[in-house]
Amino acid sequence: YDMVDFNGDGVLDSKDSAPYSFPSSRPQNTYNFSLGADFRGFSAMVQFYGVYNESRTYSWIMRPLSDRFSSIVLTEFRDTWTAENTDAKYKAIRFGSHSDSLPVGTQWWVDGSYLRLKTAEIAYTFSKGLIKKVGLNSLKLYANGNNLILWSKMMDDRETNNNLNEGYPMFRRINLGINFTF
Repeated sequence: YDMVDFNGDGVLDSKDSAPYSFPSSRPQNTYNFSLGADFRGFSAMVQFYGVYNESRTYSWIMRPLSDRFSSIVLTEFRDTWTAENTDAKYKAIRFGSHSDSLPVGTQWWVDGSYLRLKTAEIAYTFSKGLIKKVGLNSLKLYANGNNLILWSKMMDDRETNNNLNEGYPMFRRINLGINFTF
């Protein structure tokens, strides 16, 4: 996370900016896959979605912090250099600068790759013999959900194509339902 005098002029400034990691505007690769099965009225399905070869940045300049995001930031800041903590992750912490004379550095760049359990469903469809007695043509009970699990190195769960503080959090949704026809 150290800043480097990339051009060797003895001064750390905006002229020391250099390409770093993967583009943050969009992932180089996306993928998804689905699995499903049916057996004697029971059915199950899962869909996974992921991206790789993407870098993301975190910055908190002039942005209000939610309670969740504040706790993430403060947890990260606890590993700052002190006389007792000389092998800290960060030599010095600052929220940002309005000056273009300093390079940004790499301390807020993270691997933006992730794999998400995007959708899952389990269901049971009753046989016609059972449901005809109660006047139904079909009956299905199900439970499904979206954005159930995320595997990632990111600090926060945000699906966005640019700076993570401009995205929106992904919400987990779980539904219970019944489908029937007369």
